[in-house]
Amino acid sequence: MHIMEDQSALKFIKQSLCPFCQCENSCGIDEKNSCWCFDTEVPRELLTLISDNSGNKACICLKCINLFNQNAEYFKEIYLQKKK
Repeated sequence: MHIMEDQSALKFIKQSLCPFCQCENSCGIDEKNSCWCFDTEVPRELLTLISDNSGNKACICLKCINLFNQNAEYFKEIYLQKKK
């Protein structure tokens, strides 16, 4: 888990949760073998949607990557609405 300072409050970012859906991302970066995410192309546009608080702190899950690739506008409607 990473701890980030956000002005006056501390934010806790759990590495194992997707920054969008908050489900387990199944990242295996801490495993002896390489992770699935090393071989998966993540669209740059999707990466830009990650909030500053969680960027580069947790992997996006494969479900969210696939949903974004299938329909980026629908993905944005679902997950960007949650952040407002």
